[in-house]
Amino acid sequence: LIMPKCQVRTGRQAVRIIEDNGRGMTEKRLKQVKKTVSSQSGTSRINRSANVNERLRANFGSSYYMSLENNETGGLTVSITFKEG
Repeated sequence: LIMPKCQVRTGRQAVRIIEDNGRGMTEKRLKQVKKTVSSQSGTSRINRSANVNERLRANFGSSYYMSLENNETGGLTVSITFKEG
C-alpha cells in the first residue's frame, strides 16, 4: 500500500513524505537504488524513479531534494523537499 503520509512546512521549506508498507530493501540494495536514481542508470523500474527525480530537479533546481530510506514498518519512505526562495 502506497500512501502520502504528510506535508510538513518548516521555515522556508515544504516536505512531502510518501511511504509504503512493502518489504523494504536491504541496506546494500537501498544504497544501489540511491546511486542509480541520482545517476539515471540501471533497471527500468529504478529509471522511473530517476526520471521523476530528474524532472523535479529540472523544474525546481537546487531548491529540490529527494531522499529514500527504509521505514519502521518494513517499507520504503520517500521524502521530497522543496526549499522556498
